[in-house]
Amino acid sequence: MRHNKSLLMIGLIILSSVFQFGQTSKIGDEEGNWWITTSFTDRLHFIQGFIVGVSLMNEKAIQPFKKYDLPKDEVAALAVWIITASQSTAENLALYQISVGQILDGVSAFYKDFSVRKIKVVDAIYVVKMQINGADPDLISAQIRYLKQQPISADEQIKVWDKAKPFDHDFEKCFAAGKITAEDLFRIGFFINKDNKLLPLFHYGNY
Repeated sequence: MRHNKSLLMIGLIILSSVFQFGQTSKIGDEEGNWWITTSFTDRLHFIQGFIVGVSLMNEKAIQPFKKYDLPKDEVAALAVWIITASQSTAENLALYQISVGQILDGVSAFYKDFSVRKIKVVDAIYVVKMQINGADPDLISAQIRYLKQQPISADEQIKVWDKAKPFDHDFEKCFAAGKITAEDLFRIGFFINKDNKLLPLFHYGNY
């Protein structure tokens, strides 16, 4: 129950930070055209609310799970998997040691390119995070191209998954065997680097 209350509080904080502008009907709808036409104050409030919401999600909704002593059975194994996945997601979403000013400047610089204006602001924030953290430029380029192409149809993705069935969906092995291509992997949200390692691509916004 306390966990549910924490999630509700987080949701209310993010809602209050975004809906006060009266610009959108759903969180995650804001895109480049919204960003370049809205006021500096609204941008600032959006980023502040976003950072607070993500921080609370990490600290209040995920961390308490670490305190649980779970029995050693199949149910516990599933619970551990869910908790681990949740903590990994929280870590990916975290914006450690990145200031509001950096995000504001970074997102504004990002949207100077007219070709990326359909990309949602929540995703632009994480592209900026990649840039600040010095991510592989090839990965950043792939990530931006992936966002530009959203939404990718479910039918296209299913075709790739079907190709990988004989390999138990081990995509690295499937790629090494020449059964799927780098572009196939791209369609299902993966970038394969120079070492043939799969790196996940993301999209958090509504497309």
